[in-house]
Amino acid sequence: MTDPASGKLLQLPLESLRLDWNNPRLPPSMQRPEVSQEELATYINKHYDPLRIAESIATHEFFQSEPLIAVPEGEGFRVIEGNRRLTALMGLAGQALRERFAEENKGWKRIAPTGVPHMLPVLVVDDERSVAPLLGYRHISGIEPWDPYAQARYIARLVNENDTLEHVADLVVVPRDVV
Repeated sequence: MTDPASGKLLQLPLESLRLDWNNPRLPPSMQRPEVSQEELATYINKHYDPLRIAESIATHEFFQSEPLIAVPEGEGFRVIEGNRRLTALMGLAGQALRERFAEENKGWKRIAPTGVPHMLPVLVVDDERSVAPLLGYRHISGIEPWDPYAQARYIARLVNENDTLEHVADLVVVPRDVV
């Protein structure tokens, strides 16, 4: 698979994957590496409905054609694209987490923990900026847009990393006047 990000498509164990503590969907108070994976997953469950994805995985299994995207971090990999899918997989794979999710959404009680692969397709990139065009398309101008605040925070983060508004607009495939 050739990708503009020059990443490597790997099969990685679910246990090696971590939710992105720097995800623009998260409130600033949670955007710290020390926030637990359970706290991140619980927040995503409460606000972004990974149950729909878990139901699809339980019914159809995980789509190998939709790899997660991650960067190496510590002993594992931080998923920078696919946090709802990862949350769904974590809920399916972990009884205790699924029960916690069910406190917020009773639908988790009726879902069978099936279809959870041990190994997952993950595009591993060394530099998360290399996938900014993909993230921009998926979450700002395309498939599953982030809310405006999350979009603005992502754009601001790119600009704060010494980039120009014009270049960021080109990276995320949005008209310059919108950025």
